[in-house]
Amino acid sequence: MADLNTLAHRLGPQGLVRDPADCLAAGTDWRGLYKGPVLAIARPDSPQTVAETVRWAAAQTPPVALVPQGGKTSLAGGAVPSENAPALILSSQRLNRIRTVDRAGQVLIAEAGVILETAKQAVAPLEVPLDLAARGSAQIGGLLASHAGGLNVVRYGSLRAHVLGLEAVLPNGEIWHGLKTVTKDNSGYDLKSLLIGSEGTLGFITAAALRLSPPIPERLTLLMGFQNPRQALDLFQRFQAQFYGQILAAEFMPREGVLRALHADPGLTNPFGKALHPWLLLLEMAHRPGLVNAEIALAYGLLSGLEPVIQAQSSTQAARLWRIREGMQSAQSLYGASIKHDVSVPLNAVPDLLEQGMALAKSTVLGCCPLPFGHLGDGSFHFNISAPDGMLEDEFRVYTPALNRVIHDLVHELGGSISAEHGLGQYRRAEAHRFRDPAASAAMAKIKAALDPLNIFNPGKYLMGKL
Repeated sequence: MADLNTLAHRLGPQGLVRDPADCLAAGTDWRGLYKGPVLAIARPDSPQTVAETVRWAAAQTPPVALVPQGGKTSLAGGAVPSENAPALILSSQRLNRIRTVDRAGQVLIAEAGVILETAKQAVAPLEVPLDLAARGSAQIGGLLASHAGGLNVVRYGSLRAHVLGLEAVLPNGEIWHGLKTVTKDNSGYDLKSLLIGSEGTLGFITAAALRLSPPIPERLTLLMGFQNPRQALDLFQRFQAQFYGQILAAEFMPREGVLRALHADPGLTNPFGKALHPWLLLLEMAHRPGLVNAEIALAYGLLSGLEPVIQAQSSTQAARLWRIREGMQSAQSLYGASIKHDVSVPLNAVPDLLEQGMALAKSTVLGCCPLPFGHLGDGSFHFNISAPDGMLEDEFRVYTPALNRVIHDLVHELGGSISAEHGLGQYRRAEAHRFRDPAASAAMAKIKAALDPLNIFNPGKYLMGKL
């Protein structure tokens, strides 16, 4: 039996939550697809108390599973228990301090529980090189553990490239003090890259040193309509050539998804005031001071002959256009169940992914509504498929394996990945194993066994099989 009283004493007041309602909520995934039994919720407030918790879990008979949990905004069931035995939630909620903002060096050191929006406000006008719709609840530790992508990868690259150092507690209960802020460090294996994207299966990130980016003085926000994805991709690639390094985001959306987002938000109206084109591209660019007018003129030269095009005339209008994009995910829930895919393909394969994928989905489930939307700039898409009108959720969920197979097989044929930015968790782990090189799977299993021989960190996630 796990000795929770000893753990409560080590964590101090407010450090351990045992309330059944809180435990039930902590064990339920954001989408409600996964639920697991929770022994209690550990809320350490320092790396030392995280280490105490890990050592306590390993010393129990049998050892207690630990499930790291941040803002719980993931969509793959990675932050809730998956095993039959109750697990201890290891929450980063109280690790919420911003330790350093070095404006001259453009470095932020923040603890794992710092919310992304809080970090952005703390470093302004400098930029955190990550943005996403869940910025108001997603935490730094969880974003790193899942290697979240977000909206601005087209300008800044992946989040991994901006992590200078990490502090983490390893499965043996030791604290790794790796918060260096140097750009180059070739003194050993890159442990931070091993932990980033490992979804809490190799340790618990307690703090991170992030490289910041200079402020963006001017933004140009455009919403454009297109008849097909190839037309949009061609224009985007021309913009990339003309405005290299200045495009912040390029978000591509199907007409039906936009209509649903407009319907779900009473504060929004059709920005064009007329029938929408089949596809819409929301493009945001950063400007160099003094060249805004010239750049806008050049942009419209590239857009010559395309209709319709809207340029946001104010930050308020730009925010309204972004509300359409950011409302697409939540709007889908108003139309019944949806089966979600998080995929990426090489940029030139995006039209094939969208057109062939939609056709495959419609032939697999007659009457379904494919709603692929996402990041045209880096080739990653949320290929979501909504249920046919009137079909009950349980009835639609039966088609999950068939839809996964046709979409993921297509992605594999196009040279892509079935997990772009939401992680594997429970939802995609078997599918990832189906496509992963056997040599890679074997190497990953050996790494897991070496670092976590008791398999206490997030068991049942990421890798197939038992240690």
